Amino acid sequence: KLLSDLWRQKQLGEQPRRRWDEAVADYIKQKAGTASEDHNVTRIATLHPWLGGMYLADIDKEVLNGIKRSLGETRKPGTVNRYLSFISAVLNHAAKELDWLEVVPRVKTAEVPPSEKVYLTPDEVDALVDELAANKRTQHLVSFVIFAVATGLRMRNVTHLKWSQIDMPRKTMWVNAPDAKAKRSIAVPLTEDACEVIRNQIGQHEERVFTFRGAPYDRVNGRTLQAAAERAG
Repeated sequence: KLLSDLWRQKQLGEQPRRRWDEAVADYIKQKAGTASEDHNVTRIATLHPWLGGMYLADIDKEVLNGIKRSLGETRKPGTVNRYLSFISAVLNHAAKELDWLEVVPRVKTAEVPPSEKVYLTPDEVDALVDELAANKRTQHLVSFVIFAVATGLRMRNVTHLKWSQIDMPRKTMWVNAPDAKAKRSIAVPLTEDACEVIRNQIGQHEERVFTFRGAPYDRVNGRTLQAAAERAG
């Protein structure tokens, strides 16, 4: 089969058939260092049983609908749609940037039921902070949670916050465009609670604001935080 493909490429001028693995490897390399990097790695691993080793030209609506159905058995519609969006992004990258694909298949996204936004009350925040402070294994998360609640920032924007992003005299900070979900810079006013957290972090690390055992955070253990939230009610 490989010899036949090589002959057709040489004699007939056909383009070599590329696989999903090649396209996704190039795509993830282009996205290295962005806020979505960790999520993309997880998505690649999850999608590998369906798409690993598959030729790009063979990924059609039937394949995508099969993935959509399978993911929908264990995941919420919004999560399924994020996986479909990721596949579409990789295929579009292969078509427009690499010229490896002529047609990108489209599939209807899963219907997401409307949901009511839920916010923590001040009493709930206090209960969570008290629960974290009472356990030596989670005490390091107190400052993180207070700052996250005070600013409304996404987890990665807090864990990777740099001193260069903070202007204490003006009581403000900003998220640089590459690190923002919408890829636009965001100015964030700092409440007194947020300012107090920052003052307590001074001297911990030269570059990063939040650290654990002297080293910058990579990420916060979501399961640990969720368990504390459940214990706090």
